[in-house]
Amino acid sequence: MLLGLALIVLHGCAGWLPAVEEDPLARRQVTEWTRHNQMLPPFKGLMRIQMQEGGRTTSGRAAWAAAAPDRLRLEWLGPLGQPLFSMAGDGQTINIYDVSDGKHRRFRQTPNALERLIGVPMGLGDLVDILAGRPPLPAHAATRRLDDASCGVVLENRWRARVAEVVSLGCDHPEIMTVYDGSDTVRFRVQWLDWQTVHEFTVPKEIRVTSVEGDTLSMLLERFWIDPSLPPGTFVIAPPP
Repeated sequence: MLLGLALIVLHGCAGWLPAVEEDPLARRQVTEWTRHNQMLPPFKGLMRIQMQEGGRTTSGRAAWAAAAPDRLRLEWLGPLGQPLFSMAGDGQTINIYDVSDGKHRRFRQTPNALERLIGVPMGLGDLVDILAGRPPLPAHAATRRLDDASCGVVLENRWRARVAEVVSLGCDHPEIMTVYDGSDTVRFRVQWLDWQTVHEFTVPKEIRVTSVEGDTLSMLLERFWIDPSLPPGTFVIAPPP
């Protein structure tokens, strides 16, 4: 009975809240960002990558391939260009193969799947969006403009709590995105530090992703190629025999 009463009270409180006001200009800006590079075909490249997690820093070079909305492959390369660590996600499952121990691991591709790998609570689809130059926006009910940024917006849920902020001084593409948990606690932050032009697309050149604990993923995209012919098998790692 107490549970039923609590649900009734919560439902009633939700009804007391006035509708969250939508800012048309902010909504238009968010729409432009989410449509940025929407026609970008599957893409791949080479990057300098650095991960800082739990006080440890690991740096190296990696090859990668991505396809919207949530397929990604990354090969951490050794001094001679040989794969040392492989990760692939096909939209359903993430497969990992570590040459150092010869073990093959797999787990579900959940919205926070990358937290166990890089310490940042995000999904593979979020990282694909980031590499394509799009903000991985969480579910939200309304948008409004930030007063201190020319093209900054705040995304709010139905309780008027912010779930994300996106800032851009140039307005053409996002520069900083901060994702919150709906209670003003930061989940992670994305910084697009530099951009480059590949054919008719403006794509990231340098990216930094940081968790609230300070774990950081830094990527310098040295080479960026468009490859519409990437086979589906690119995003699958078969277990060793």
